[in-house]
Amino acid sequence: MEVNYELLQRGCLKAHENRLKQERIREATPERKAQHRRYAQSEAGKRSDLERHRRYRATENGRMKTRAKSRRYWLKVKDDPEWRAHKLEVQTMWRHMKKAMRLNGEHTLWLMGGMVKVNMVRAA
Repeated sequence: MEVNYELLQRGCLKAHENRLKQERIREATPERKAQHRRYAQSEAGKRSDLERHRRYRATENGRMKTRAKSRRYWLKVKDDPEWRAHKLEVQTMWRHMKKAMRLNGEHTLWLMGGMVKVNMVRAA
């Protein structure tokens, strides 16, 4: 924290520090934490979080820190057999979901005798 010497001379700096301390104590209460959690799970909170992350990643410093964090995570887990098994399981699940999404809905099959519309949701 930078010291504002004018405030220090007037004796206001102590009051400012006390106000900050009270604010930190208030933010640590269970009610306030619950309020933050509710906001984070709301649509407005999710939009705000997305925008904040987008702005952070747009800066050079943010990109460098994000890349470094990603690299540290990879170096930590790359040799872990448990993590590899989990990653394979997740990839398999996504592959099946993508296939299901591709087949979802109504499709038109062109055959030699004409055309057939097939609803894949009902066919499965």
